[in-house]
Amino acid sequence: MDRLVIGENLFIRLCPGTSKGLGVFAARKLSKGLRILTDQVILAHESREDMSVSIRDDFTNVSPDVQVLLTRLFAGPLDVVPLMAPGLVKDRATVDPTRLERLVRYNSIEAAGTGCILALLSSMFNHSCKPAAWIYWNEALGAMTNEASTREDIYEAMGWLRELANTIEAEGLLGLELASVLGEQAQLFGRLGDEQGRKDKMRKSLQARLLCLGPDHPSCRSLAEELSS
Repeated sequence: MDRLVIGENLFIRLCPGTSKGLGVFAARKLSKGLRILTDQVILAHESREDMSVSIRDDFTNVSPDVQVLLTRLFAGPLDVVPLMAPGLVKDRATVDPTRLERLVRYNSIEAAGTGCILALLSSMFNHSCKPAAWIYWNEALGAMTNEASTREDIYEAMGWLRELANTIEAEGLLGLELASVLGEQAQLFGRLGDEQGRKDKMRKSLQARLLCLGPDHPSCRSLAEELSS
């Protein structure tokens, strides 16, 4: 079997090129604004760095069933735990603190502003791809939602964000509000495959954050690392 169907909207299969692992794809043509899935948030912190620092304590505070699911997430291309024989050695390696930190690194989802979450299904997506989907926090549901987007949606959103950024700059509000809008613009450029545009907006977002938060803030460090990678 070359694919695993999940409900009527999704299926999982190997991405083109075996090095990319599994990917999630639309099982049918998606209409505008279609919700693909709803996902419960397991962990939430201000930044990926904060989550990495707290993951050891957080892991012990979730239920055993959730612990098992978390440890089955992707922990990097050099992770040998899935290949180990069952036993005490594997059990210890599975929950080793450095492995838990790698789970955060590869599976946590950072917002354009501040905030970082770990949600089981959403975190299984291959985030190195440029999926045509939006990940939102849905306050009414108390859950993360993944929804389809079209290229027209992206261009429309870019227009609104450009207008919002111009208004913020005209009012002299050169702080976190502008940084957040620039971060959203960077994500949109990424979805369009424009890497130069994405990094340009990321640099401007970082500059605005540095003015407000300073170079030692986790979100500034995270952005700087992503720009240098």
